[in-house]
Amino acid sequence: MNLTKLLFIALIFSSFYQSLWSQNSTAVDIYTTYQKIGFRLGYNSFTPAKITGADYNQSAYFTFDKGLDFSLGLDYNFYQVKNWNFKASFLIQKFGERSTLFLDANEFYNDSNLIEKIDDVPTYVYQLPLSLEYIKPLGKRIAISVGSGFSLSYYPYSYPTEYFFAEYGEYFYSIYQSNEKPLYVGAKISSTQYFTFKGFLLQTNIFYSKSFKSYRTGTYKFTNLQESPDFGGTIDQSGDYLGFSLSIHFRKKAKE
Repeated sequence: MNLTKLLFIALIFSSFYQSLWSQNSTAVDIYTTYQKIGFRLGYNSFTPAKITGADYNQSAYFTFDKGLDFSLGLDYNFYQVKNWNFKASFLIQKFGERSTLFLDANEFYNDSNLIEKIDDVPTYVYQLPLSLEYIKPLGKRIAISVGSGFSLSYYPYSYPTEYFFAEYGEYFYSIYQSNEKPLYVGAKISSTQYFTFKGFLLQTNIFYSKSFKSYRTGTYKFTNLQESPDFGGTIDQSGDYLGFSLSIHFRKKAKE
């Protein structure tokens, strides 16, 4: 998802904000009953790395598969006024990638096609999102919110990952590395559903995160092919992802 699409979605969310505000909905005060700190567990679907230079070739190509990785962390609702809630989170996200190398048998004089899955060593990303959300009650025990904000991520620098495939000569080579500056700033939009129970508050969160700087970049090249000329391209992992999570906030103990 590019920045234009993200801005378009943000505009829709902004219109929804205005619609909710104009309805003068009843103010909510969730966090006088439940703890401000909550525990979160979720899954993230990172956008596959973008590959350039291989669209035309069907006998030799290199692609990245869509991944699904877990995340866990804490939510802290540090300030609420009427229907507006200011929230911060601390998240630890597992980030792993799998790529696929394909070579037609005719390209390297083999009896069968080559299809090789390449698993990268997982990395852990540490993220601090800050967001403002508007909460709209839908019933006695149900509410929904829309929110937007910014995030600061720490993606550790790693040495370049090199991979090559050679059989009676070198046919494929790639190099892929993270940015030397490990801090990344991004934007985030979200929707949260609230379900209140006697002993706890359950939240389901759906969100999209857009990084303003790519997590990893690289290059690749096919050489010595039997039927196709040498070609190559670039690799770009944006760091954008769609996520889903569950958060739980326990009820405060009654004062004696």
